Amino acid sequence: MIASILRRTQADVHVKFFCRGFQPKSFEIDRLKVEFISGVDGGESDFGRYPSHVPAAVFDRLYVIRDHLEWDRCLIMDHDMSVFCDLEEYFKEDFEGNLLLGRLFGEGNTLGLQMHRRGGLPEVLSHCENYPYFFMGPMMNLTAMREEGTWEKLLYAHEHIGQDEQISLTAATEGRVKGVSKKWNLVPQWDNLEKVAAIVAAAGEERVTAGGITWYRGVPEGIVHWTGGPKPWQRGNKVWRADLWEGEMTNWEQLRLGLWKKPREIQVQPSTSTGMNAMARRGWRVTVHATPQPGRKNPRVDAHDLSFPDLNVVEASKARLRDELAKAGAAETLVRFGPGVRADEWLSEAENRTSHILLQGPVAAETIQGLEKLGYQGEARIKRHEWPAGGPDPQVLDFAPISSGLDTDYDEDLYLTVCQPTLAAAPQHSDRFTEEKFMTDLEEPLRLFLQSELASFAPAPDTIFEVGPGYGSRVLCEHHPEARIMVLDHSAVRLSRAQAALKGFPKARTFHRPLDRTLPWFDLRDMPLDHIDLFLVDGPHYPGGMRDGALSLQSYVKPGGLVVLNRTDFAKEKSASEKWRESGFESLHSGEGFEVLRRTPAPDLRIAETSAVQREPQAVTPSLGECIASFAEKVYVISLSSRSERRILLEKEWGSQGIVFECIEQELPAPDAVRWPEVSMMRLYGMVGQSRTNHAVQATAAKRGAIKALEAFLESGAETALICEDDCTWAENAADWMDRAISELPPDWELLYFLAEAQSPNLAWSPHLVKLTGAKLCTAVLWRRDTALKLLPGLRESGAEWDEFMAQQQAETLSFCMAPMPASRTVSAG
Repeated sequence: MIASILRRTQADVHVKFFCRGFQPKSFEIDRLKVEFISGVDGGESDFGRYPSHVPAAVFDRLYVIRDHLEWDRCLIMDHDMSVFCDLEEYFKEDFEGNLLLGRLFGEGNTLGLQMHRRGGLPEVLSHCENYPYFFMGPMMNLTAMREEGTWEKLLYAHEHIGQDEQISLTAATEGRVKGVSKKWNLVPQWDNLEKVAAIVAAAGEERVTAGGITWYRGVPEGIVHWTGGPKPWQRGNKVWRADLWEGEMTNWEQLRLGLWKKPREIQVQPSTSTGMNAMARRGWRVTVHATPQPGRKNPRVDAHDLSFPDLNVVEASKARLRDELAKAGAAETLVRFGPGVRADEWLSEAENRTSHILLQGPVAAETIQGLEKLGYQGEARIKRHEWPAGGPDPQVLDFAPISSGLDTDYDEDLYLTVCQPTLAAAPQHSDRFTEEKFMTDLEEPLRLFLQSELASFAPAPDTIFEVGPGYGSRVLCEHHPEARIMVLDHSAVRLSRAQAALKGFPKARTFHRPLDRTLPWFDLRDMPLDHIDLFLVDGPHYPGGMRDGALSLQSYVKPGGLVVLNRTDFAKEKSASEKWRESGFESLHSGEGFEVLRRTPAPDLRIAETSAVQREPQAVTPSLGECIASFAEKVYVISLSSRSERRILLEKEWGSQGIVFECIEQELPAPDAVRWPEVSMMRLYGMVGQSRTNHAVQATAAKRGAIKALEAFLESGAETALICEDDCTWAENAADWMDRAISELPPDWELLYFLAEAQSPNLAWSPHLVKLTGAKLCTAVLWRRDTALKLLPGLRESGAEWDEFMAQQQAETLSFCMAPMPASRTVSAG
């Protein structure tokens, strides 16, 4: 919902996010500011009773009237809304002396009518009978509300009514609601959007007025509110335009890094509409170049192709494509060519090269040869039917040297890239590229420091590692020709230039590592890292905060080794410098736009000494029990009381490995003892009559055991605890893997999984850690004390399974999983 606002509203956006059971860190970046406010700042709510289907947080957000005096107006929004217009127009609407702006239900739909179904208004509020009823949520005139004492009236009304916050707010505002256009709260099932959309589609125009609102590219210009149920994110249900919701999906990590702008794709002469609709649904901005041809389906005549706000169809033109590729950011644009299109001819006039292109088969060898001459050096061939519609993002593919003499089949897609680390030869470049030009791309103060002053801090570095475009490494190669130099970047275009600039230095290697759109940090799997003497951080070139991922490599920097942070003159990069200093690095030198830090010799940090759980990999690998004890003060195992054979097996196997643990036994509840709130969100068990299945009973026992384990952990006073299930077993090399992975955890980690089952894309954070964004299994999880305090209240109230609840929290926590995973599940005891 927040991303949809940012994509269409040019003004600054300030969000106050009210939540219960968890409270992520607030943040501010670019024109977005988000404040997380949990449970009325930890206090007790002033609201008493309310219906069970109404979450407490919807009442909490009304505290904005009383407590948030810096705001004079605000728009109340629900999480099931998406915005498809500029909200600035709504925020400029004049209240005309009213307390609220909102869409009204219509004549006769009053507070009295709404309360008639709920037993009627109490006598003390009978004067509110004819107040107009409005759609939730309204725009609130906070200044006037405070002057009128609306907060006190709200508490009084709710005390006597005890219903939804919408009911009490209607009574408290005394009918002073100015009705606004329904565009500001469109409800698909109430506004017959499905029928109106059919009329819009039949018109075949980009902008149409129908049903009392304006539609642009088949989408209503306004706020779409999927109120009631089912929701657009619930699979298998009939929901109007769930694909619109999908196309706006963004996670918190992307918002924190300022990455709400959608990735871009250009499609040239596609044969069908499948690919364009698929990419728009997956959250891409898609421009389609199409030319009507006799006897061939033209995507422009398919009305549904105009039903995404960020999908645009234009008349095909080589000049138009050239102009689009000349725009900023074109290098990161994916260009997709339809079957039989001579991509080499379309791109020959373009001065800028996009990093990746996709050619749908069949593709003739002549076309591939032409593209090779344009600088495309790597290829990946896939069978179209083996992938979801639209195919994979090229960032996640492995490329091999181009086979320019080999055609592709009709069911084959060919991805080409301008650069790939496995290629022996550097790509060709235009005459405008020179090594001198490459050298001057490095900021002058840092270039002079590397040339003249670095030697006084690092006389002879053995291993130099640069994250970024390679500008600094080119300078370092000249002064340290015997050093092993590695350059890593996500941009194939920039890295291809680095390859050319470094070609005269045999010990310099370049690595192309994509940035995942879920977690914007490099994929570091299979990097040949053992130690780093000089670490130059000059990337990625994205909004601030993303370079914090470099901290995951701090354990590879040798004691006394140097870290050079470039572009520290930006505010967000200053905070990155502070984090390095907090992690045991001292500042040696501050230049214009850069900072040099040195790693101080550090002791083996144990959890008894610090809660950071960061320590040096040990020269001699300890036993598994010693290894676990070094980072987990307590170890708990959750087990059903009836499964004594599993506990016997654990005592034998874990005892031989030196693991000391405490068993948390949990009785299997009787079916009649399972309460509906405990199972209300369990998958496939959404009806009361099905709640007492064997699955629900066992899942309830597992969740209760987890709650007991977390409570025991908090009562113990320990700072960290490893909580396992009784079917957990450890790999033979677990201690070796753990020793390195623990040292790579960032200082603000919250959860570390030793086993996970991925449900959505996750990315390698470091060589031995994967950042989780959606994964299940709670077989073995390392907890911090503050994380347990944050998540335990929500777990107690959740109706989902234990592992489902934890998967839902991964978007709100810094959750990691080891790679390779040292834990596994076994049922050998059963």
